[in-house]
Amino acid sequence: MAYLERGFPDPAGEDFAAVIAARPTFAAAFAKRGRSYCELGDLYRSVRDCTTAIRLDPKNGEAYRYR
Repeated sequence: MAYLERGFPDPAGEDFAAVIAARPTFAAAFAKRGRSYCELGDLYRSVRDCTTAIRLDPKNGEAYRYR
């Protein structure tokens, strides 16, 4: 989270990927990684991760925002 909030989406995405590998049903990690992809300009991956986050947790507002 600190990387993402300080404007470093690359290492943030890597950290969220590690979280997703450990907990593949953790919707917040998909939403955060989707946000980092969005900030990097990789909109395809952003939409993919945010869609997964919405499937896992339909109440995840951040996923809707970055999707």
